[in-house]
Formats: sequence, C-alpha cells, structure tokens
Amino acid sequence: MKIKIAVYLFVFFNLLACHNSPQANTSEVSNIDSIKNPIPFTRVKHLNQGLILAKEITLYDLYKNPIKTIKIAYGEVITIDSISRDKFALINDSNRCNLHNFVKVNGPSIKGWIYGKNVFENELKGRDTSFTMNEIQFKILPTRNFNIGVYDEIEEALSACDMTYSPILFYNSKYNKYEYLPILNENYSENLLTLDDHDGWLDKIKSTSFQDDILTLNIYREYQEGSAEIVVTIQIDKQQSKAKLLSIVRQEV
Repeated sequence: MKIKIAVYLFVFFNLLACHNSPQANTSEVSNIDSIKNPIPFTRVKHLNQGLILAKEITLYDLYKNPIKTIKIAYGEVITIDSISRDKFALINDSNRCNLHNFVKVNGPSIKGWIYGKNVFENELKGRDTSFTMNEIQFKILPTRNFNIGVYDEIEEALSACDMTYSPILFYNSKYNKYEYLPILNENYSENLLTLDDHDGWLDKIKSTSFQDDILTLNIYREYQEGSAEIVVTIQIDKQQSKAKLLSIVRQEV
C-alpha cells in the first residue's frame, strides 16, 4: 500500500511541476520567421562614421527577421561597428541592384542591426576635406551607400544600377558636431548637399572661404564630357546647418 501511495505522489508532483513550469522562455526565443532563415548571416568588423537618411528605421536580428520599427531624426549621425559579410535583398528579386549589407549602428536614438539601404558611411577614398578658418575647424566627408555601386565585384563588371549620390557628413568645431546638410534650392536635384563620385560625374572642392558663420564652397564637377562650376554656401548653426546653391555654370566640351 505504501508503495502505491508513493507512486501516486511521484506522478502527482511531476504533473504539478510540468503544469507550473514557465513556458515564456520557449515562446520568446521561438520565432516562426527564423525557420525561414535558420542560419545567421556572417558578421565582419567595420568601424566607421555614417548617417541615416530616413525618418524611421527597422531593427533586425541576425537571421534577417524584423524586430521593431522606430522613428528617428532624418540625417541622424551614427557610428558603425560591423556589417554583414554578404549583401541581401529584403524581397525575392533577382535584381542585384536591390542587394545591401546589414549594418550594426549606434546612434542617439538607435542601436542594433539595420538594413543598409538608407545608411551612408564615410567613403574613405581620400576625398575628405579638412581645413581651419577663423580658428574653426571644418571637415567635409563624402559618403557611400551599402549597395552594389557602379562596379559589381561579384560579377566583376560594371553594374546596371542607378547612380547613387554621396551626401556630405559635415563637421564644424564651433558647435562640435557632425551633421548632414539639407540644401535650400528647388532647382537642385537632391534635397541635401552631395559630393559625388560615380560614372556620371566627379565633384571636387576647389576653394573655400568663411565669413559671418557662412562657409562658401567652390566645387568643380567633371562630367564624362564637359564640366561645371558650382558655388554653395553653408550657414553653420547650433541646431542644424543648411546649405544653399548660389550658382551652377556648365562648360561644354
């Protein structure tokens, strides 16, 4: 009789333990979308500066699954820690122009892995311009996107992708801040100041001047045929510096 009671008690307490054991951990880590991507992407260290040209951005896990979407300030300046080794498309598409890296970023309002379509990093191609005027240091850093670009390294050929612009990452020591530069001119092709280097043209800063918190840039744009002289001013400001296109004069060959 004692043996039977012991068996019943053993079964009862085991059933009770199973009933009361927490299930949350299993449900939290299990993700149906993860089944579609059972292998996490390979990460590589990639330290750099950059900015995000979007008003909201989605965070992802290492399986390329979206976690949440958050609102950010357009042009938020970030530091880059790592990127995915490979480029991916978020949709089923054979167009290689839709491939981008995932990028691990850290900024004032965002931290984690995001898709690189709206992320631009310092291009590190020797086109950075740094100078000091009236005891204020300026840095003008051209950027690049995390897409295929003009040359497809995998295909070892020129890509058929649209030209991408290179927004400026701008620094001034008066307010000790990096920022993007919106441009105030309806006739300008982009809504922010760029310094491009692609198969359409190459931009180079020829000269600079600074007075009354206004920085003037004289930019030489070299096309495949012809060139242009571009004059832009930058009003530096504690909240948000802004650029303005004064003139653009094209010279035909």
